[in-house]
Amino acid sequence: MCINAGCDYTPCTDVDAWFGYGRFSLKCGCGGAPSPPPRPPPSPVAAPPPPPVVAPSPPGFDKCTLLRADGTAASFISGPIIGGQTTVYGNALLVVDGTDVAITLSLSGGELVNGDVIQYQFYTSEAAFASSIQAPGCTRMAPGKLGRSLEYSSRTLNTIRIPTSALARSDCTASRVFVVVHLPLVGWAGWLGCAGSPGAWG
Repeated sequence: MCINAGCDYTPCTDVDAWFGYGRFSLKCGCGGAPSPPPRPPPSPVAAPPPPPVVAPSPPGFDKCTLLRADGTAASFISGPIIGGQTTVYGNALLVVDGTDVAITLSLSGGELVNGDVIQYQFYTSEAAFASSIQAPGCTRMAPGKLGRSLEYSSRTLNTIRIPTSALARSDCTASRVFVVVHLPLVGWAGWLGCAGSPGAWG
């Protein structure tokens, strides 16, 4: 987390206001080919040779590994939902669920109301994320400019889902992903963040 006027995104040389974000990687398609079937015992009667063993196509996105920012594997990643730079309103929990990445947003210190829209965006390149926050002079992105939205379904518990195929490759190469989530009247979700003034995050 950010301490005082720091920022977890090191390219930022300055930050105008607090915002939270997440960073993780996905590694998909790392399964190996199954062992070939055993050959039948020899027969006194000549038989045609068995067909060659054909390797299966590369595994898809049904078995993806979640990696923390430091590259270590994790079953989940979690962080607070922050409002007003210092108030914790709940928790955001990110997991790989089948062929989806799911972020469950649990509010304990506030509630959404009918008509509220959760704004969010996944960035599959660092260049796109850096551009969205105008690095290196880093500024908080306007929630209305985040490209995706989720209409409120519960006052305190909502889940964002996106297919792993939209975020990662299927060749066992780790794909880095940045995510930004904003909840109306509450604040920003993220296990990383950037503070805009001394003491904004502690």
